[in-house]
Amino acid sequence: DIWWIVHDGGLLMLLPFLLKQHRTWRKCRLRIFTVAQVEDNSIQMKKDLKQFLYQLRIDADVEVIEMHDSDVSAYTYERTLIMEQRNEMLHEMRVSKSSRSKMVGLYTI
Repeated sequence: DIWWIVHDGGLLMLLPFLLKQHRTWRKCRLRIFTVAQVEDNSIQMKKDLKQFLYQLRIDADVEVIEMHDSDVSAYTYERTLIMEQRNEMLHEMRVSKSSRSKMVGLYTI
Protein backbone atom coordinates (compact mmCIF):
# COMPACT_ATOMS: atom_id res chain seq x y z
CA ASP A 1 0.00 0.00 0.00
CA ILE A 2 1.20 3.48 -0.90
CA TRP A 3 -0.37 6.64 0.46
CA TRP A 4 0.42 9.23 -2.18
CA ILE A 5 -0.25 12.47 -0.31
CA VAL A 6 2.23 14.88 -1.89
CA HIS A 7 2.23 14.53 -5.67
CA ASP A 8 5.95 14.51 -6.34
CA GLY A 9 6.01 13.62 -10.01
CA GLY A 10 6.23 9.87 -9.42
CA LEU A 11 9.30 9.60 -7.22
CA LEU A 12 7.29 7.81 -4.54
CA MET A 13 6.29 5.18 -7.13
CA LEU A 14 9.92 4.24 -7.75
CA LEU A 15 10.46 2.36 -4.49
CA PRO A 16 7.57 -0.10 -4.86
CA PHE A 17 8.44 -0.55 -8.53
CA LEU A 18 11.99 -1.50 -7.59
CA LEU A 19 10.79 -3.78 -4.81
CA LYS A 20 8.49 -5.62 -7.22
CA GLN A 21 11.48 -6.46 -9.40
CA HIS A 22 12.71 -8.85 -6.69
CA ARG A 23 11.25 -12.36 -6.72
CA THR A 24 10.09 -12.03 -3.10
CA TRP A 25 7.76 -9.13 -3.91
CA ARG A 26 6.96 -9.89 -7.56
CA LYS A 27 3.49 -11.36 -6.92
CA CYS A 28 2.38 -8.66 -4.49
CA ARG A 29 -0.48 -6.43 -5.54
CA LEU A 30 0.30 -2.70 -5.48
CA ARG A 31 -2.40 -0.38 -4.15
CA ILE A 32 -2.15 3.40 -4.37
CA PHE A 33 -4.26 5.61 -2.12
CA THR A 34 -4.52 9.34 -2.70
CA VAL A 35 -6.39 12.00 -0.77
CA ALA A 36 -8.96 14.36 -2.29
CA GLN A 37 -11.08 17.05 -0.77
CA VAL A 38 -14.83 16.47 -0.80
CA GLU A 39 -15.40 19.17 -3.43
CA ASP A 40 -12.72 17.71 -5.77
CA ASN A 41 -13.71 15.53 -8.70
CA SER A 42 -12.66 12.17 -7.26
CA ILE A 43 -13.67 10.23 -10.36
CA GLN A 44 -11.50 12.38 -12.62
CA MET A 45 -8.65 12.28 -10.11
CA LYS A 46 -8.76 8.47 -10.08
CA LYS A 47 -8.83 8.39 -13.88
CA ASP A 48 -5.87 10.79 -14.12
CA LEU A 49 -3.84 8.80 -11.59
CA LYS A 50 -4.52 5.56 -13.45
CA GLN A 51 -3.36 7.22 -16.68
CA PHE A 52 -0.22 8.51 -14.94
CA LEU A 53 0.58 5.04 -13.62
CA TYR A 54 -0.03 3.58 -17.07
CA GLN A 55 2.52 6.02 -18.51
CA LEU A 56 4.99 4.90 -15.83
CA ARG A 57 4.16 1.27 -16.73
CA ILE A 58 3.11 0.53 -13.17
CA ASP A 59 0.24 -1.87 -12.62
CA ALA A 60 -1.65 -0.87 -9.47
CA ASP A 61 -5.10 -0.48 -7.98
CA VAL A 62 -6.05 3.14 -7.32
CA GLU A 63 -8.28 4.39 -4.51
CA VAL A 64 -9.22 8.03 -3.90
CA ILE A 65 -10.09 8.84 -0.29
CA GLU A 66 -12.26 11.93 0.20
CA MET A 67 -11.57 14.06 3.26
CA HIS A 68 -12.86 17.36 4.56
CA ASP A 69 -10.71 20.51 4.37
CA SER A 70 -9.96 20.39 8.06
CA ASP A 71 -8.52 16.88 7.71
CA VAL A 72 -6.10 17.74 4.91
CA SER A 73 -3.11 19.52 6.39
CA ALA A 74 -2.05 22.89 5.04
CA TYR A 75 1.47 21.56 4.56
CA THR A 76 0.34 18.73 2.29
CA TYR A 77 -1.81 21.08 0.25
CA GLU A 78 1.02 23.61 -0.10
CA ARG A 79 3.62 20.96 -1.07
CA THR A 80 1.29 19.55 -3.72
CA LEU A 81 0.72 23.01 -5.17
CA ILE A 82 4.47 23.66 -5.28
CA MET A 83 5.11 20.36 -7.07
CA GLU A 84 2.34 21.06 -9.60
CA GLN A 85 3.74 24.53 -10.28
CA ARG A 86 7.23 23.08 -10.68
CA ASN A 87 5.99 20.45 -13.12
CA GLU A 88 4.11 23.08 -15.12
CA MET A 89 7.20 25.32 -15.25
CA LEU A 90 9.38 22.40 -16.42
CA HIS A 91 6.84 21.56 -19.09
CA GLU A 92 6.81 25.17 -20.28
CA MET A 93 10.61 25.21 -20.36
CA ARG A 94 10.64 22.07 -22.52
CA VAL A 95 8.08 23.56 -24.89
CA SER A 96 9.93 26.86 -25.17
CA LYS A 97 13.26 25.05 -25.67
CA SER A 98 11.84 22.93 -28.49
CA SER A 99 10.28 26.06 -30.04
CA ARG A 100 13.64 27.84 -29.92
CA SER A 101 15.42 24.90 -31.52
CA LYS A 102 12.81 24.84 -34.31
CA MET A 103 13.30 28.58 -34.87
CA VAL A 104 17.09 28.16 -34.94
CA GLY A 105 16.61 25.38 -37.49
CA LEU A 106 14.61 27.75 -39.69
CA TYR A 107 17.38 30.34 -39.64
CA THR A 108 20.15 27.87 -40.44
CA ILE A 109 18.47 26.53 -43.56
